[in-house]
Amino acid sequence: MAWKSFSLLLFTTWSLFSALGANAQTNPTDTPVPPLQWLNLSGLLQGSSSPPPLKNAAIGYDESSRSLIIFGGESASGLVQSQTFLLNLETLTWSVPSPPNNLQKIPAARSAAIYGTDLAASYRQGFIVAGGKGPDGNSLTDVWEFDFNNKFWSEVNVPPGPLPRWAAAGGIDLTTPPIQDPSLPSPNNTFYLVGGYDGNHSSSFSDVWTLDISGTLSSNLPNDTDGSWDHLTIQNLPSKSNVSGTVVGHQVVLTGGCSSPSEKDTCAEEQDSYVIDTQRLMVTSLSVCPAPRTGPVLVRNSNGFTSTFTSQVYLLLGTLNETRWNDDGGLGNGEVAVVDIQTGTWSRILPSGDPGSSGQVTFPSPRKGSAAFSYPQALVGSSRNISSDTLVFGGQDSSGNLLSEMWLLRAYNGLVSPSQNSWSGFGDGHLQTGIDANGAGVSVKYMSQCASEIIQTPSTTSHSTASASSSKVPSSTKPAGPSSSGPSSSGPSSSGFNTSVVHKALSPVSLAILQAAFLLFRFSFPLDYRGVYRVQAIYNLAVLLILAYGSGIAGLAIAFISISSQDPSHEGSLHLRTGHGISGMIFFALLYVALPGLLLLYVYSIQARVHESAHDPESEKEKPPRTLSPELLQNDDWPSSRSAPQSIRLAPSSPSSPRHRTNSWGPSSVMYHSRESRVSSDSDSIRSPSPKRGFEVVNRPLRIRRTSLLGVPTADGAQERLREMNWLQRRRSLNTVVRRSNGTLHLLC
Repeated sequence: MAWKSFSLLLFTTWSLFSALGANAQTNPTDTPVPPLQWLNLSGLLQGSSSPPPLKNAAIGYDESSRSLIIFGGESASGLVQSQTFLLNLETLTWSVPSPPNNLQKIPAARSAAIYGTDLAASYRQGFIVAGGKGPDGNSLTDVWEFDFNNKFWSEVNVPPGPLPRWAAAGGIDLTTPPIQDPSLPSPNNTFYLVGGYDGNHSSSFSDVWTLDISGTLSSNLPNDTDGSWDHLTIQNLPSKSNVSGTVVGHQVVLTGGCSSPSEKDTCAEEQDSYVIDTQRLMVTSLSVCPAPRTGPVLVRNSNGFTSTFTSQVYLLLGTLNETRWNDDGGLGNGEVAVVDIQTGTWSRILPSGDPGSSGQVTFPSPRKGSAAFSYPQALVGSSRNISSDTLVFGGQDSSGNLLSEMWLLRAYNGLVSPSQNSWSGFGDGHLQTGIDANGAGVSVKYMSQCASEIIQTPSTTSHSTASASSSKVPSSTKPAGPSSSGPSSSGPSSSGFNTSVVHKALSPVSLAILQAAFLLFRFSFPLDYRGVYRVQAIYNLAVLLILAYGSGIAGLAIAFISISSQDPSHEGSLHLRTGHGISGMIFFALLYVALPGLLLLYVYSIQARVHESAHDPESEKEKPPRTLSPELLQNDDWPSSRSAPQSIRLAPSSPSSPRHRTNSWGPSSVMYHSRESRVSSDSDSIRSPSPKRGFEVVNRPLRIRRTSLLGVPTADGAQERLREMNWLQRRRSLNTVVRRSNGTLHLLC
C-alpha cells in the first residue's frame, strides 16, 4: 500500500531528526499578558519599626485595615524570628502591633511556614500561619491566626493532622469565596499544604492536606477559632521541599524544589513543574522552559482585565546556577516567567523596570526566599483601579546577603503580545516611578528561547570546580553582591553555545522540502513516462532538490558562522564542540553528500546496462523473418487461417482469466514502481504449463520489457504473458502481424 511506504519514510525521517534535537527545548509561547513594570518601594517606606533583613518570612494583607503583615523568617544571624511587623499601605509606615493586655500570646519563632489571609465576613479577619521550622531546627505543626482588627495572635483549635514539617507549599487563593457549611455556624475557608521536610528523613514528603478554618475570631472570643485537617489521597505525587507554590482556586501549582533536601536548605536545582487538582485528585505535569531556580516566588496573575489571565501564574526571582544554565540574561533583567496552567505552556517576559529619580532603569536582583502575595487591585497609590499588584519582600541574594527591600510588580489593566506590544495606557512613552506610576511608557519583551543547560566539557568542568573552591570562604569576607538599585545587565548572565535562529529554522525546512521531492519522484515519475508531463515532473523535481540542498547547505554555513559562546573557558575554535554539532555534521554528510552520490552511481549503472544491451553487435545483424513451421499450424491451440486471415487469434479462454499481477510496494520498489525490467531470452518469451506450445519465435534479439502506467504490454514487450490475459485483452493488445508465404506463416514483431 502507498500509505505504508509514506508512513515508513515519514517515521524514519522524524525519528532521526528528533534524535539529533532531543536535548533542545521548545520555544516559549506568545501568550498575551498584562503590561508589567517593576517598582522599588524600599526608599518610600517610613517608620522606625521596620523589619530587619529576612528570608523565608510569612506575608499577608487585609483590605479593610489596609495593613500588610510580615511575620517570622530567618535573620542574617541564622536565627528564626517571632516578631510581627505591620505596614500601613496608605501612609507606607511600619509599626508593630499592640495587642490587648490579656491577649499577649504569640506563636513560636519559625520560618518557611504555610500562610494566607483568612477572611470570612464579620466572623474572622485574620492571617493564618501553620507549621514551619522552629528555633532549634525542629519542625512544627501548630496553627495560629492573627486578628487584624484587634492586633493579637490566637492559637487555632485543631486536632492532630500531618506530621510536623517546614518548606512545604500551599496557602489559599484570596479570590475563592468562603464556603458556608450547614454543620458549622460560620463560613469555612480552606488552606492547602503539599510536601515539605521535617529534618529527620532522607526524602521530602509527598502528601496533600487541606486545613478548614471556621469559627469566630475577636477580642471577646479569642479562642473560638477551629480547624480540621483532611488528607487527600492522590497518586503519583512528587516528593518535594523548598518548592515554590501557589493556589489557584482548588489547584496547587508547584515548581522547582528538592527531592532530597539537606539541613542547609540547599539542593540541586530541579526544573519540573506540576499542577495538583484537589477536586479531581490528580497531578498534571507542566512543560519545561525557564531555568531551574533556587527559592523563587510563585504567585497567581490577579489581574481581571480578561478571563485569559485567570489561569496564569507568575514565576519571579530566585537564584540561578550560572555555571550550569543559560537563561539569556532573563533573571538579571527582572524576568517574569508566565505559565498557563490550562495549556501547560510557558512564556518568558522581560517587563519594564523602575527609572527612579535618575532615569536609569533598575530591576530587583536575583534572590531566594522572598515573601510575596498578589492582589487584584493596586495596593499603593491614589489610582487603585488601574492595575493589580504583587508585593515582594526580603530574600537572600546570590552573594549570601539578606535583604529587607520591598519591590512591587504592577500589572496594568491592558493586554500586550508580540504582535500587539502597544496598549492604551502607553501615553507619551516616558516611564514613571513611585506608587502613582500609571503605566506610561510600559512595554514588555518576549524572550524567544527557553533556558538551556550548558554542556560541560573537561575545561568548563575544571573551571567550575576551581570557581566553586575559591568561593568557599567565610560569609563575612565575601564581597557584596550587586545592588538591586544598580543598573541591570544588558547581556546574558550565563554562558553557553548558541547559534542563529535562521540555522535552527533551515534544518527542518530543508528536510521537509527534500521529503516533498522524494514523494514527487516516487508517485509521479515512472520510467516510461513521456511527453510534456515528464518534462514538467523533471522541472518540479529539480526545483525542489535545489531548494532542499540549498537550504541545507545554507543552514550548515550559518551554523559555522553564527556560533558563539560567552564562556571564557571556551577557547579556540567553537566548531564541533558539542554532541549536537558532531551528530548534525554526520547527518549532513550522510544525507547531503553520501546519499546523492550513491543515487547517481545507481542511475549511471542502470543507464550503462541499458546502453550496452541496446548496442549489442549481435542484435544489429540482419536476421531472416521469424517463421512458424507448418507443423505448428496444425496445433489445436491455433485457429484456422480462414478465421484469421490477417492476424493470429490466440487460443480461446473463458472471460474469467487469472487475476492480474499488481506492482509491488516492498523494499525493492521504494524509489519507483516495480516494472520487472529485465533482459528476456527466447526461452522465456512465451511460457506454457505444458510442453506443447502454440508457436515458437526464433532468432529474436534480446530486448527490455517495458510497461505502461496501466500495466498492459506496449509495443516493446509484454509484462503479462499471453496465457495470463483474458480474451478481450488479447484482442486489444496483440500487436503482431502474420503473413502467409509458400505455406509458411511469418511473424513480424
